[in-house]
Parts: sequence; C-alpha cells; structure tokens
Amino acid sequence: MKIDIKQEMLNGKSEFSIRYDNNEYTGFLPFLKNNNLFSSNDIKKIDLHDLKNNKLVDFTYKYIKNLKESLNPLKILFNRKQILYMYEFNWENNIFKIYVEVDGIFSKKYIMETNENKFYIYAIDDGYISHFPIYYENNQIGEILKSNVIVEGQNICCCYIIDEYKKIVKEISILTLYINDIIHNSSSSDMMTIDSLNKIYSYSRYNKYYNKEWVKNNFGTEFYDKVDNDILVVKDKLKHPFKTNKDKKKN
Repeated sequence: MKIDIKQEMLNGKSEFSIRYDNNEYTGFLPFLKNNNLFSSNDIKKIDLHDLKNNKLVDFTYKYIKNLKESLNPLKILFNRKQILYMYEFNWENNIFKIYVEVDGIFSKKYIMETNENKFYIYAIDDGYISHFPIYYENNQIGEILKSNVIVEGQNICCCYIIDEYKKIVKEISILTLYINDIIHNSSSSDMMTIDSLNKIYSYSRYNKYYNKEWVKNNFGTEFYDKVDNDILVVKDKLKHPFKTNKDKKKN
C-alpha cells in the first residue's frame, strides 16, 4: 500500500495533501513564527481535515511531561531512556501515541503506540532522501521516504506499507506529519524556499541495519525516479534562475 504526501509552504502556512486508495485529507502544521514559546497548543498543533474541512483528529501535546524530560538530558548517561516530543492523538476514538526515545548519543528512535502494539521507526538520512523504516517485532512493515529536494515550494513524501498492516494507515498518516514537524522541522519559516537541494546524512548505530533496497524490492523505484527528476529540474533552475517554464518551452 502507498500513501502519497505532498507539502506546500504557501502564504504563511504549511499544508499537506495526504492520499491513499480513495481517501484524501489535508494536514496542517504550525508555521513557526510565533515567538510565544509557552503557547504550546498553537506552536505544537498538528491538524488533519477532510475535504469538507471537518476536523478529524484531536491531539494532546504532553507539555509538562515533555518539559520535564527536556530539562533532564543527563538521563542517558546513566542508561536511562529519555522520552521527548510526546503527542497523544485520537482519530475516531482510536487513541495512539507518538514520541521520540533517546537512550544514547547515537541511539535515537521514534515510537508509535497503538492498541498496545509498539512500532519502532528509525531515521536514516542518505543524501537527497531521508528514510524512516518502520518495524514491528523486528520485522520491517513499512517505510516513509521524504525528499530533501524542494521544487516550487513543494516537498514530497511517500509511505509504503505491506498489505498486512493497512489497518494502521491512519496512524501512519499522522506519523508522517509528526516526522515533518518534529524531526525535520518542515513547518519552520526558514523552509519557505521555492527551489532547493539539500543533501543530509545521518550517523547512527542503526544505519548498518538499514536495508537500502527494501522499498525498491517490494514496491519499485517510482519515488526514487521522481526525486532524481526533481534534482535535475532544480539544478537546471539554479543554472538559469530567471528562465520561466514558458521560456523553456520556447527553447
């Protein structure tokens, strides 16, 4: 199963279209230019609406718990896990949590808890694509891919899930928004760039366990081909910054 996510950073807001099967939603993240750091509900807001603009998800940012954890960074030196950026979501009475777990300098993972099940997500930045493989009981069941290439203010993500786990597609949709907001800070105003290329590499003890061919072997190369094409488009624009699409067609 495939979930398509496209981000558009326009008019002072960060908006995402989320599509899978015959479903389509719009996700919203805060555009971080609010200087009031204590207004947690505004700054940390993650929203999801249907096409009729009905709100679909209620969320709680565990502000006090997150603040206490962030003020105690030395826990990891004593082999104690540190829990950060915890959210609790409610979608159609289905309650689930997403948070970051740190247990070492190079040991960080993202956890989604739903119906007493835990899914572990690891961040692998590998050049123009960031990868977030999703594991359940030591088996990879999905992967989120995020392009680090922005074309005309748009950024794309995609998630692939094996059919056996289609039942958590809604949770995975929220997880993708969470990653864009908390991990890559895609809602920040400094991301408001029309075209850009960003190569990012991560250094984690989990890198060596990552199967680079998992998506290609199970779902093909469509996302990789799209990113490769976007790279060529942006490189051409950077060479000819004042050339419009209409001018290109004339040539």
